Amino acid sequence: MMQDQVFNNIPAQYEGILAATRKLSFDMASDLQTGALLRTLVAAKPAATILELGTGSGLSTSWILQGMDERSHLTTIDNNALLHEVARQNLSDRRINFVLTNGYQWLKAYKGESFDFIFADAMPGKYDLFEEAFSLLKNGEFIL
Repeated sequence: MMQDQVFNNIPAQYEGILAATRKLSFDMASDLQTGALLRTLVAAKPAATILELGTGSGLSTSWILQGMDERSHLTTIDNNALLHEVARQNLSDRRINFVLTNGYQWLKAYKGESFDFIFADAMPGKYDLFEEAFSLLKNGEFIL
């Protein structure tokens, strides 16, 4: 029998972010199962370049960060300044580049390095501009 309600090693920042998320009445955050999956997938990619489309308040970001090794780097994008600030305040880490911008514009304009892993949790990349997001992956890598 699968136990999908038991979680070990929840990120230290998670409860603080969750409280701030609830205070802002943001109800589109990822659940614990998604977070645990993200941590596992990212941990399988040493020295990875990671893109998160839809930082939100940083709940998923905290799981991604926990799975990252010291050589990995995360770029996380959101257009909501209030939510983005919750993430920035709770997840200060040299491996994270927080980008406050419109995801549609960013996906259309981005010309930098390709990514090893993309977590698309916002309209751009998840429902819209999927091909643009997919084109940012290195060969053989994956998007969730």
